[in-house]
Order: sequence, then C-alpha cells, then structure tokens
Amino acid sequence: MSLFRTNEKYRDIINTIYEAEGELTEDIQAQLALTLDDRDNKSIAYRETISDINAQNEQISEEIKRLQALKNRNLNVVTALNKSLLKSVQLFGKYKVGTVSFSSRKSQRVEVSKDIIDILPDEFKVITATPNKTAIKDALKSGDTINGCELIDCESISIK
Repeated sequence: MSLFRTNEKYRDIINTIYEAEGELTEDIQAQLALTLDDRDNKSIAYRETISDINAQNEQISEEIKRLQALKNRNLNVVTALNKSLLKSVQLFGKYKVGTVSFSSRKSQRVEVSKDIIDILPDEFKVITATPNKTAIKDALKSGDTINGCELIDCESISIK
C-alpha cells in the first residue's frame, strides 16, 4: 500500500475520532494500535496529523485573540454610546421616540481599592484555594506523605 493511501486511511480514522467528539471506542483503539508491520507508515501519518492539528489549534488561538479584540472594541463602542444617551437623558430628562422610552435610573455599586484587599476582614473576602503543585511535588520527592497526593511518572512523545 502506498504512503498516500496509508495516510488517507489514518486520516479517515482521525476523522472518525473527531465525529465521535474524541471518544475512542475499542474498534478505533485497535485501528490506532501500532504493529511492527505498519509502525513506520502509521508513525509518519500520526506525526503529520499531530502537526496538522497543532497548526489548526494555533489558528484557533489566533482567531480567539482576534474575536476577543473585536468583542472589546464593540464593548467600548456600546459603553460610549450608552454614556452619550445618558448625557442626553440628563440634559433633556425622560423622553420617548416612537415606542422607545429613554430614561435613567439610580443604582449603587461597590468599588474596592486593590491596595486594601489584603487588609480587608475575611468576612468581606471570597477566598479560593488552589493546590501549589510545585510545593507538593517537592514535598513528595523529599519523602513526605500528603493525603490524596501522589507522584505519577509520565512519558511523552518526542518528535524531532
């Protein structure tokens, strides 16, 4: 079988995984398994697929950045237009154009200076805890036992 047909076959398998939203059935796992006979072809096909997906992910990241910038710009425009309408209501009072009414309402919000957050009493803080994995790893490596934590050996692929 030619390398092109082999790669096409594996791309079909990858597409099947996409359609299954990443779920690997036993059948798909069996098709993905490397055997000595097809190791080289599959390895190259997998490498190409990984490169393609990484390139897609980079494009997605760039698109997310572009969309986030567009969203921020739109929010700035909306804020400016709302301020302008508020000034109009403040100047002319409540008014109606056709079926649309323009008025203002009073509300309150709290602003807290960032430099006083540390000295606020705990009752006025929401505290979130996240594990310090670096400190936990160092403690486990030095022989400490931490309930619910363990060092797990991992192995990852290196393609050069």
